[in-house]
Amino acid sequence: MKIFNSDDLPEPKTILEATADAVNLAAEQRAREAYDKHMKEVNLGITNSTSSLADISTLLSLHQAAEAQALGVFSARPKLGEESAAKANKDNLVKYFATRHEEYKRTVQQNIRIEEEKRKLEAERKRIAAEQEAERQRIKAEEERIRREKAENERRQREEAERLRRQREENERWQRDEQARIQRERNELARQQREAEERGRREALAAEMERQMAARYSTPRYSYAPSFSSSNSGSGSSSGVRELHFMRRGKQVTAYHDGRHFCKKPSDYDG
Repeated sequence: MKIFNSDDLPEPKTILEATADAVNLAAEQRAREAYDKHMKEVNLGITNSTSSLADISTLLSLHQAAEAQALGVFSARPKLGEESAAKANKDNLVKYFATRHEEYKRTVQQNIRIEEEKRKLEAERKRIAAEQEAERQRIKAEEERIRREKAENERRQREEAERLRRQREENERWQRDEQARIQRERNELARQQREAEERGRREALAAEMERQMAARYSTPRYSYAPSFSSSNSGSGSSSGVRELHFMRRGKQVTAYHDGRHFCKKPSDYDG
């Protein structure tokens, strides 16, 4: 209907020319489909996610490979009519490939910008995370320092308390030892005094007994005991020891005298 409604009439063509146009048009369509299919399969990673500006050059090499493949599909068409008749279809393909390449290029550039923004955001996020981590570490280190100082102060306090306790115990022990030493000295002095008093009392009692026996009792009857001498006693004598018998308060009393003073019974020197 468009042909009949337009003012321009189509150029008349032979059946061969019309068939050649149809074959060329179909080959052009298959070439476009081949290009798009290749770019979608091979270039999918770049069109969806780009990591660097170098992907632009990668895209160009993939575009050229897809274009060569698509032109190969177009060239494999059945050859009908003049080769010049297919030139328009080939020119259309070249324009189409260039247009599609620009579209892919814009997509890649957009992906590059998005990826760059993502990298910036990620870098900023890492920077903030690093600063937060550094702040946490600083706070943790400060808390650890305070904890160590507190522990050190507590340790010093315990050591000081322990030192004072040991010093107090040492002073108390020294005082007890000193008091015990003083008490021992007092006890020793008291013992020596008691011994001295006991010796004095015994000597006085012996002297008194000798005096009384010599002055107050009747003349004793006596008999001689066998001679006694002992090299161990150191008080032996060649003279005999007299055994004295006298009455004291109605009781018979026996004493021994070596000629100078009263002494022990001779048998007491044995052993």
